[in-house]
Amino acid sequence: MMGKEDNIVFCAMSDVQKRVYRRMLQLPDIQCLINKNLPCSCGSPLTQVECCKRLVPDGAIWPYLHRDNHDGCDSCSFCLVLPCLVKLQQISNHLELIKPNLKDDPDKQSKDAEFAAAVFGPDIDLVGGTHKMKASWVSVM
Repeated sequence: MMGKEDNIVFCAMSDVQKRVYRRMLQLPDIQCLINKNLPCSCGSPLTQVECCKRLVPDGAIWPYLHRDNHDGCDSCSFCLVLPCLVKLQQISNHLELIKPNLKDDPDKQSKDAEFAAAVFGPDIDLVGGTHKMKASWVSVM
């Protein structure tokens, strides 16, 4: 039996991917993580993550993660790190990956469609909308 061989190919993101990635970086969820150690804007001596910016109810990711607990969790806002990294990785790999999965429950599909629309912005038509493209498979015999 032959051994497994992995070939890793690095390639640059397309211009559309770069724009979507930049839009993702501007979302309240990511900004919360980026600015977590800055002084809070309310004048408190605490950092943003310790004070007013611990929760991100206006975010694209945070509200879905806390749909059952609107007061956040014990690890807020750090609970956003992995989901945000996954979304950034998906954008880097292929834009179809951030579109809703038809196998998910309708609530998750709706939230994923909202997220996709937010990051696609004016490029939404270039990427074929917020729903996955139908794959057409050709079998050769």
